[in-house]
Amino acid sequence: MATRPLVVIKLPGRGSQEAALYKWTGLLNGDDGAYVEGVSLSDKSFQIFGTAGIGLAVVLEGDNSETADQWFTVSKPDGTPLSLTVAPTGSQVLDHPFRLRPRVAGGNGSTDITAMLYVVGR
Repeated sequence: MATRPLVVIKLPGRGSQEAALYKWTGLLNGDDGAYVEGVSLSDKSFQIFGTAGIGLAVVLEGDNSETADQWFTVSKPDGTPLSLTVAPTGSQVLDHPFRLRPRVAGGNGSTDITAMLYVVGR
């Protein structure tokens, strides 16, 4: 288990909108990604792609504690936990916690995932 680094790609918005793209690569079974802090933009879309392996489960986790690791799985717009089990796939994000990170909660030795979080808002 390792924490994979984060790449921030700032995108131009349209009009008064702002946008950013966050990317984590090389996520293996049991890995998490370095967290994104203070993502205040309202619309979020989470996507994964790569080699799924057997038993893939990638969750997007949130934490409001700032310093203690109190991670919880954020929700999809329908209120169910955001857990992606097929690559490629994606989902909108309902919750707006202070910190966000991806975590590979299931997979096998061939699992190798790229996760991306796109945020846009005013």
